Amino acid sequence: MLFRIVALAVVFLNGHICQQVNTPDGPILGTTEYSIAGTPYSSFYSIPYAKPPVGTLRFQAPQAVEPWTEVYNATTEQKRVCYQLYQDLPEETEDCLLLNVYVPQSNATDIPVMLFIHGGGFISGSGLNGGPQGFYRPNFWMDNNVILVSINYRLGVFGFFSTGDEVIPGNNGLKDQVQAMKWVQRNIASFGGDPKKVLIFGQSAGSASVGWHLLSSSSTGMYKKYRKKRRLAAILQSGTPLCPWAYQRNQTTISLQDGQFDGLAVSVIHPEIQTNYWKSNPLTYAGTPIDDAALTFANWDSSQPNWAERKQLEQGFYFAPVVEVENNESFVTEYPYVILENGNFNKIPIMIGTDADEGLMNLSEYLDSQLAAYDEAYSRMNPGNLHLVDAQDISEVEMPLKKNIPHGYDF
Repeated sequence: MLFRIVALAVVFLNGHICQQVNTPDGPILGTTEYSIAGTPYSSFYSIPYAKPPVGTLRFQAPQAVEPWTEVYNATTEQKRVCYQLYQDLPEETEDCLLLNVYVPQSNATDIPVMLFIHGGGFISGSGLNGGPQGFYRPNFWMDNNVILVSINYRLGVFGFFSTGDEVIPGNNGLKDQVQAMKWVQRNIASFGGDPKKVLIFGQSAGSASVGWHLLSSSSTGMYKKYRKKRRLAAILQSGTPLCPWAYQRNQTTISLQDGQFDGLAVSVIHPEIQTNYWKSNPLTYAGTPIDDAALTFANWDSSQPNWAERKQLEQGFYFAPVVEVENNESFVTEYPYVILENGNFNKIPIMIGTDADEGLMNLSEYLDSQLAAYDEAYSRMNPGNLHLVDAQDISEVEMPLKKNIPHGYDF
């Protein structure tokens, strides 16, 4: 017996059972796969949800994909990932704004939808099922009556470059996520899903991203609009916008320094000249040179001897969400704690979770030297999210540590 879902037609391709669905964006051909328990479900791989952000669209907010008329073959996953900061993969490309959709094969309609945002510190990862950076398989999910959507979004310099003005305000990685949510609102009913029953969830940087969406009016209405049963609308797994790493305060300085490593002395040039040059010369400034410049900057900064100055520059991950200037496509224009304090956020049911001993992931082969550095200057233990700059403030926070931790203490 063959199962079917709403708006799907069963076809055969090279001996495989495939499913074709007609969406507002165009017809899409998927394939049949099986869960860990042997339940059949339909997979639709590598569907474009936005125009490729290249050339003049580089560093800009995403634009909706152009509808198509030919059947889009989504039966196999294209191993395309957005540029990663600390590794070079042959699958890296700027044309990476893709999503996967996994659908139960049943007669059900109005199926709840879960949209997953991957982690990776805003500089790595993908929403792939397999291949490079592919960790998020649906094999366990599809024994339940739920549609699962996983997405790619721009990372690193491509997703979070900012000039601090309206030229390149920043947060394009988050805006990619909003564009993917819009795609779901527009198309998911064709797969049997209910656009009013969309839950967003994510892990680590993906979790912080979910939190940012709760704070942004850009995301309002993109997830769980109905409240009859007060069902969950968002799940945050190990990260919030209040984490010190989850937003960057010095992005303009970082962007200008990154531009210098790309061969342009932008510290003495108006940012608009620099960014327009990058956008209008796609052959000269294709993805790889820009990616290389970002890595050169990160390596340069981490090698600087003045630890305190380095921390003041970083103030969060190098490439991360920023507070934008007011513009036509603003994602967020106030700090997260200000938004929360003022109550100007999306008030919906959420779940927040962490793992025990999460901080142990930061232990490394350099632990001994790190502990020695703390012995040398206890101020290095001061909470990073305080971002202290005044010597007296640093000393006042440092003093309790000196009194309570003996010198040379064996951690």
